[in-house]
Amino acid sequence: SVYGAALALPQIARTAGWSLEYTTLACHSMMFLLTNLMLQGFLLYMLSVEERTMAKFSGQPHLCDFGAQSSECPDSPNCIGPGGTVYTPDRMY
Repeated sequence: SVYGAALALPQIARTAGWSLEYTTLACHSMMFLLTNLMLQGFLLYMLSVEERTMAKFSGQPHLCDFGAQSSECPDSPNCIGPGGTVYTPDRMY
């Protein structure tokens, strides 16, 4: 595992008198450990963003309600659609 290598390789490099080969392996293992921790942190952050977003909508996607009160149009105050057009029964599909 990344954790075991990051723990053991610096100790092995020190025991070998900090030879270039073991020191390089120890540095690589630390780099992989840092990359692993950053990736795990990013994934946890993305999960928390998703949880906070879905909590606002109670687990339901946000749906458009344009034309929900079309039976009261064109005299109702909520009969203005995208681009400022007025809803009328003739223009509904």
